[in-house]
Amino acid sequence: MMTTAVLGLASDVTAAAALDRWKQEEAELDVLYYIYVLDKDGVLTGVASMRDLLTAAPQQRLSEIQSSG
Repeated sequence: MMTTAVLGLASDVTAAAALDRWKQEEAELDVLYYIYVLDKDGVLTGVASMRDLLTAAPQQRLSEIQSSG
């Protein structure tokens, strides 16, 4: 069975906190280019790319910068 390690974070997490978490976990991740944004029930609401995170204001929430669709 194949497993892919990805990073999923709540939509209210800030860009700065998301980048910190990514740095802590990047060695374990298979997908490094996106953070998956989840609602309070753990349902996928969108993705935030590394580019989005690096260009966002540190206090911006993932819900403000995510792409959905």
